[in-house]
Amino acid sequence: RRPAYPGSGHCHPDANSFTLFTEREWIVPDAGATLTKHTSNHNTMLVDGAGQQGEGARWLNSELQLRNECNPRFVHSQSAPLFDYFVGDASRLYREEAGLSKFLRHFIYVRPNTIVIVDELKSEQPTTFEWLLHSPGNIAIEPDAHAQLHINEACIGVKWSGSSPLTPTTETMTVEAEYPNEDWRALNTLSLKSGRTNRMWIATVMATSKETMKQVAL
Repeated sequence: RRPAYPGSGHCHPDANSFTLFTEREWIVPDAGATLTKHTSNHNTMLVDGAGQQGEGARWLNSELQLRNECNPRFVHSQSAPLFDYFVGDASRLYREEAGLSKFLRHFIYVRPNTIVIVDELKSEQPTTFEWLLHSPGNIAIEPDAHAQLHINEACIGVKWSGSSPLTPTTETMTVEAEYPNEDWRALNTLSLKSGRTNRMWIATVMATSKETMKQVAL
């Protein structure tokens, strides 16, 4: 008899992902109800090109995550008048062969319009980390390690820095919607890929503005 376990429901392999809404636009959205659940559809991290355990089918294989005791969790949360700060831990969610031992995402919202994301990554072997961000609007990579995202009146600037060199690329992705009649739009993807390294810090600042991008130095 198959042992009972909690079903995955509408869960996705998207631990440490985030979304951003500004100027009445989902400028950094979630991919929504996709037919096949993949980490690459979300604003989180790939490790050696692979996503989190349980991906690759119509329903997330949460039984695999429970059996391996690798569920994600929040390890810190704090709210103050000037900022909100929390830390997500997805260290055990990737396949064992990747050797990943740490993936902590620090997410800091500094009121009124600055978001700082710091990722701590550690692997027991040389690994390629890939930071993902999706937007239905245009993504323009510019010099000095930053990019601009535009959709109608919404605009954000993304500036990144890492302890290892980062290679930014953009592409347009279209994934199959779970429900055929869903109004589906292609998403543009900003990918920041590191060389093979055992340990890395990636810091990203997103400054939102209706008229112009604000430059934020790390």
